[in-house]
Amino acid sequence: DSVAAPPLTSFKSVDSVEDLPVSSTAFDVCIWLGDLNYRIQGNRAVVDKLLAPATASRRMEADWQGEESHWRSMCEVLLANDQLNQERRAGHVFVGFEEAPITFRPTYKYDKDSDVYDTSEKCRIPAYTDRILFRSRKPGHVRAIRYAACDALRTSDHRPVLAHLVVMYKEGVPILTSEERARERRRRSSASDEVTTTQSTVCSVM
Repeated sequence: DSVAAPPLTSFKSVDSVEDLPVSSTAFDVCIWLGDLNYRIQGNRAVVDKLLAPATASRRMEADWQGEESHWRSMCEVLLANDQLNQERRAGHVFVGFEEAPITFRPTYKYDKDSDVYDTSEKCRIPAYTDRILFRSRKPGHVRAIRYAACDALRTSDHRPVLAHLVVMYKEGVPILTSEERARERRRRSSASDEVTTTQSTVCSVM
């Protein structure tokens, strides 16, 4: 069930196909988020093993450092085989974008209303399909405080992802409402009507 991401989930493809450079370059900060549909390369049995708690024999080994350390090691393997990470490292997609470190479990695909990964006939490989990436014109102007999955929400086959980002930006010109724009047009029109002209006398020397 390892599939290549469809072309339009690629940020670079969206820009070139749709001719929408303003989607990332016209603003001080661009945040791109959603179900990007990238998967984990591999097979279900291997990924399930990486997601499983450590075995009793592993816990007895001399280098055992606890479940948290064990999960970090397994997570590193998952992310090394994540298609989005591979494409970004190759410079194919989301060039210049950043992503906060992922420490949560894959957010897709779950059986609804459960914490069990897909048990349907398709038996989808768990994956980090739901992502939040960001880019700023000036380095360091977006800082990630938190990046996590909402495990308590089980109504979908995805787990929602959240990010707490601190953004630095230069305040620009306020965006006016349609009513405010109409009022500004009336003000300018009124000011134009009040402009007076003066007459001057032209002297001619004969």
